Amino acid sequence: MGLLKAANSTALSWVNTEAAPYPSGYVPVMALAQNHIHFLDVPGVPAGSADIFVIHYSYFQPQAQAYPLPNGSAFPATFGQTASFFQQNNTVQQEFAFVPQDSSATYVINVETNTTQALAGPTVQDSKATYFAGVTSLLQLTSNGVVYFLPYTEGDDSTNAAATWSRLFCHVHCLGAWFIPLWFIWFERCHGYV
Repeated sequence: MGLLKAANSTALSWVNTEAAPYPSGYVPVMALAQNHIHFLDVPGVPAGSADIFVIHYSYFQPQAQAYPLPNGSAFPATFGQTASFFQQNNTVQQEFAFVPQDSSATYVINVETNTTQALAGPTVQDSKATYFAGVTSLLQLTSNGVVYFLPYTEGDDSTNAAATWSRLFCHVHCLGAWFIPLWFIWFERCHGYV
């Protein structure tokens, strides 16, 4: 994209830099942090670890990176959803949430410290739910339109460990999919988070 600083009518072409090193049946579980794409649930990669694609070099790191929990355990190697946490100073994301499909826990992976926190799993176990993270919270939008909120404070492990999911409101389908990110930004600004 070079020096492109404003939108224009010229279409940009996708560039195929290399084939992903995964079998054709792999269903990607991907998260963005530190300008790297982290691949979870990769065949042959142990639980608690991620393969990493370095975006600015268009390069897959040769070894998986481990992100252990404090007790030495690991987040599961299973399909799930991710959401990257934004930073208050608008710098690159350093953490992302991983919620396994069974909603058994919420794992927050910190790519600066190479560690993981295990937090409460969503109240509603919904394999079709979607997630969005801001600066200080994680949202779950269930498949039937109910929104749940998990407060999160970067670096405050004891507060995060005690956090629980709360229902915000329900049946947002009538408002449109665009409403959730806009509401989320408003919520964080009103509470002084951004």
